[in-house]
Amino acid sequence: VTRLLAEPHYHVPLPPPRNDAERAARAHELTAGLAEDCHLAARLLQRQQRPDLARRVIARACALAPENAGYRELSAQIS
Repeated sequence: VTRLLAEPHYHVPLPPPRNDAERAARAHELTAGLAEDCHLAARLLQRQQRPDLARRVIARACALAPENAGYRELSAQIS
């Protein structure tokens, strides 16, 4: 969970993007993946009755993907 709250870091280095389109696609994919990981962690923390940490993690998911209604719904449940 601590890693999810920090800036992402990657185990396998990626080659530099070849153009702006590839750079934008990669940024979207990494952001969406991190947001989903945060969402799943928040659900687990909610079940473990750790609301303070769950709120921090779901807030990160909402910041990364504010358009996701499921993230906002879980955030309201935990708050």
